[in-house]
Amino acid sequence: MGTPAPARQGDLSGARDVDSGCLFQRRRRCARRRAREALQPLVSHGLAGLSRERTVPRRHDGSPTDNALARAQYADIKIWLPGDILTKVDRASMAVSLEAREPLLDHKLIEWAAGLAPRHKIRDGQGKWLFKQGLRDKLPEDILFRPKMGFVVPIAQWFRGPLAGALQQLGQKSLALSTGWFDAGFVRTCIDEHQRGLRDHSRMLWQLFMLDRALAHLLGETQSQLTTDGK
Repeated sequence: MGTPAPARQGDLSGARDVDSGCLFQRRRRCARRRAREALQPLVSHGLAGLSRERTVPRRHDGSPTDNALARAQYADIKIWLPGDILTKVDRASMAVSLEAREPLLDHKLIEWAAGLAPRHKIRDGQGKWLFKQGLRDKLPEDILFRPKMGFVVPIAQWFRGPLAGALQQLGQKSLALSTGWFDAGFVRTCIDEHQRGLRDHSRMLWQLFMLDRALAHLLGETQSQLTTDGK
């Protein structure tokens, strides 16, 4: 039987009373909407059936519990951890020949935590409540109760700094926009809003930026191969 993963930080004060699906619908909702708006209508329509929102409920409805919080955590351990967080840690650590271990994912600890009542996991809006109570005499409170800080790449700052010129080129002349898949006017508006500090479109723009670089790499290899074959 699968077991829940630890809950991620956020506004958890009403988590026990909220339908578990809402815990997922709130995540990156704005970023997903902006990404869909950047697509041309025909492309967006063609991708309509390919949505991770269809995958999450399937995992989450198959959980061996009726508790909303535990169901959300079950889906986390089936999707978020193996498909995102742990994958990134593994790739980054292996790139520098570093063997990484996540002690809080020890299977015995996870199995024990999975059986805890929700009131021991979240209380007064504080996640990992019992875990933190157990460490109060070992860690200063400003460390134990500080806001969660992830290892976030400063893409938003890069696009307003060292990558500002490259981002401008993306909106003016790029392989990604030349495909016709995207609304070029909308993309340029997002670039302008981001670089002026009006909105943070870094997530969507980074994905488009990476697609453009991938196309350049693939087409460059193809052109090189055609030239070699022609000789």
